[in-house]
Amino acid sequence: MTRSALAGALVATLLFIAPQARATDVDCDPASGISTCIDSENLWFAPGATRFFGIPRAGSSAPGFGYGMGLSYMSRPILLKAQSSDPEGREINVVRDALTATYLWSYVAGDLDLGLAAPVTLHQRGSGAEGVTSQSAPPIGSSAVHDPRISAGYALPVPDAWRTAGGFGARANLTLSVPVGDADRYASSGAFRVAPELLLGAEVGRLHLAGAVGARIARTARLASARIGATLHSALGFSVDLLDDELLGFGAEAYVDPTLVSQPDGSTLIVSEWLASLRSVPTADPAFALALGGGTAIPLSSRGSDQFAGVTAPEYRFVLSARYAR
Repeated sequence: MTRSALAGALVATLLFIAPQARATDVDCDPASGISTCIDSENLWFAPGATRFFGIPRAGSSAPGFGYGMGLSYMSRPILLKAQSSDPEGREINVVRDALTATYLWSYVAGDLDLGLAAPVTLHQRGSGAEGVTSQSAPPIGSSAVHDPRISAGYALPVPDAWRTAGGFGARANLTLSVPVGDADRYASSGAFRVAPELLLGAEVGRLHLAGAVGARIARTARLASARIGATLHSALGFSVDLLDDELLGFGAEAYVDPTLVSQPDGSTLIVSEWLASLRSVPTADPAFALALGGGTAIPLSSRGSDQFAGVTAPEYRFVLSARYAR
């Protein structure tokens, strides 16, 4: 019942928001230097059976289909500063806040793991790009369809002794982001993005560890003094079962994405954030899991930069997820 209800909710919601998706002809390199071809949502919910919000599972999964949904509220993911009479400058909330739902599907066949993630911003506020040059400009669109992501992973061979002793797993994963989202609403990069990564995981008793290292290759876009484009990507997480049968667990995960694009002022731009979470398998079916969490940006960028915490790193974020996947 849980599985069919979750799948039905996903289909019904997508049928409702599908008519809102629209093709837009957007100039991703405007003369103003304020591009909208930047995806404000930097948290990529992972499809399939995983104990984390954004780190895919490295170990083996049971064959079959999986479903899920992730809900994220983030505050001030894109914030700029403009010159004004105030010595501190004028803060411009290009994207002030956003509530985004990501719908997840997965399919496992042997060592092959396929996934699909479809993010949709249900509501957002902000001045948009025009708010940088005009205080009377209309606000950003209140909803947006983001670029969907297609992923494929393949389990890598590991020594039997490692798998037996520590539940060690490794997986090569490739994600393709397809540019069909609203590029005029900070929901699309306006071009294909490719993200290869190596996933690692281990299980020791009640403790579960996960990590990822790779890159997110994207077209470069300008946002005032920042240049947003390709980045390295790394993630690290742990989860521990506090109660038997996964009734309650605690976990944390962190992401660090240093840019590969040079900045005009020579600063270092790093998008980074951390999330802590509580996870529960509330029914007798171990495939159904709920998780609730939150976190903040990690200020790793150069102090001299307007983007001390990195563009798309939110001031804070709250996250909820529901999954049915083995």
